[in-house]
Amino acid sequence: MDKHFEIIERFIFETGQEKGSVSGDMALVSLNAIRNEFENLDVASPLEHAHPLFSINTYDQDGDLTDEGIFLHYGKVSIKVASTLAGFQEYIKSLQSMIVEITENYNRI
Repeated sequence: MDKHFEIIERFIFETGQEKGSVSGDMALVSLNAIRNEFENLDVASPLEHAHPLFSINTYDQDGDLTDEGIFLHYGKVSIKVASTLAGFQEYIKSLQSMIVEITENYNRI
């Protein structure tokens, strides 16, 4: 994984973001935050049979709205699946169509 971060870091500086510059330092801070999140992931825990939790909208640390929508949470992973209830219903339909496809094409699972 560190090799991937080294490649990204090299890309940041090869695209003109020099160390010590505001944009270069901000990019490194972001890169380090991403690296920390990856290191904190519990990749050994299987998500099979995990039932997602949901939330409506996201908020920053001050309680200000940052993104409207419906989010599903699998452990530490959050996915925005829709912006509206109607969109969420369409998302559910797409999951149901996957069941049909799996049943028709991969019936040994």
